[in-house]
Amino acid sequence: MNAVVSAVFCGGQEAVCLPDIGRGPLLFLRRILRFLNEIMALTVTIKNNNRQMDHSKMTKYLFSFALPIMIFAFGSHVNATPRLQLDILGGHYNSHDHEEGSEETIISNDEQFTLLALLTGHGQRIPPLENYFLSISLAPLNGSAFPPDAGVFDAGSFDIGLNSYQADESHMSFGAPANNSLPSHGIYDRYFMEFMFDFDPGHTTTRYNSEDHAGGSLFNESGNGSYFRKFDINLSSLSRDYDVHFDLYNKRRNGNVYKFAPFSHDAEYRPGNGEYSQVPEPLTIALLGLGFISIGFMRSRRKK
Repeated sequence: MNAVVSAVFCGGQEAVCLPDIGRGPLLFLRRILRFLNEIMALTVTIKNNNRQMDHSKMTKYLFSFALPIMIFAFGSHVNATPRLQLDILGGHYNSHDHEEGSEETIISNDEQFTLLALLTGHGQRIPPLENYFLSISLAPLNGSAFPPDAGVFDAGSFDIGLNSYQADESHMSFGAPANNSLPSHGIYDRYFMEFMFDFDPGHTTTRYNSEDHAGGSLFNESGNGSYFRKFDINLSSLSRDYDVHFDLYNKRRNGNVYKFAPFSHDAEYRPGNGEYSQVPEPLTIALLGLGFISIGFMRSRRKK
């Protein structure tokens, strides 16, 4: 079945306009990793061509090449706020915390909380009245997969505002939202439900980056710069054997994903004593590789 629910369920307050800060350290690190990859390729080329360059010249060359890239990366970090992002009032940001998993996301350990959907424009007209979608998905805390043929799926129910929804295989779809076009990002496939809504142009907040200021510390309904929508979530009737993940996006006319909140700006509920079982993000592996690259450079210098 197509588990898309109209937004009349919410009944609460909605969107806000904010000013902003940046897409966060994740973007900066990715830029640096790409830069280091270019340096490695350059080093291999020099070695293959049997060109000799003393250490001082190499250092000077690399520094002159690196400086503008570093400035560009830092500048991007300061100015980039995602167009779409989620936040949880009173939540916290999990950045590669081993005990809580390896994914970067905003976390709540409370069964009842307020989820914020944020829409920000960057000096351009943004269409708050078009349809947006919030997906709610469930997965077992022990990390076991549960395809539809693994048995009867019934995790209880959850509330959004004044409305209650059954979390079972009759009311939720299995796979990924938006015709399976939302990237997996270590979450899907799992059972999910989509809620369609729009942002109220009259509800704006101070613009901020939820990765840098998770928990709504800068959320201000008297501010402007971003639109917001509030969702009052109650998971007290949901089985504590599952974590609950939230994604925010809009769609193309064919039903596929168009714009979506970066996966460093999505949100999740995890029971206070729950274990986390997501797949590590590629950035973790990339940073590990960076360590080995540094060791390789040091050994190369010692041989010379």
